[in-house]
Amino acid sequence: MIDLVDLEPVVFRGELVALAGPERFHIVAPWLQERPDGDPDLRFVVFMCLFRRQIELGELPGPFTSERAELWARCALIEADELLARWDISDDALVVEFGAPADQIAIARRELRP
Repeated sequence: MIDLVDLEPVVFRGELVALAGPERFHIVAPWLQERPDGDPDLRFVVFMCLFRRQIELGELPGPFTSERAELWARCALIEADELLARWDISDDALVVEFGAPADQIAIARRELRP
């Protein structure tokens, strides 16, 4: 049985996509449920959900918010040094390398730009 009290809504691109609990998560967006393993959007949302787990384990401070989860997932998947080393490669080409959505790679670039 799911204890709804322990679940945090996970919002990605303005849409509720998952519910993240301290021990498990549930993908609720139909378009995301249909994605194959390794899909960059699915992988990114899974990392957002894992942020909730890291808070529960005391490895990261709370509170959980989708904005903080998105930042954490982006930092976890797109290492700054690796992105800087591949700065001349297109965002779309880096999707495969980082396993992150192209829009998140573009955001990471903007965050690193001097």
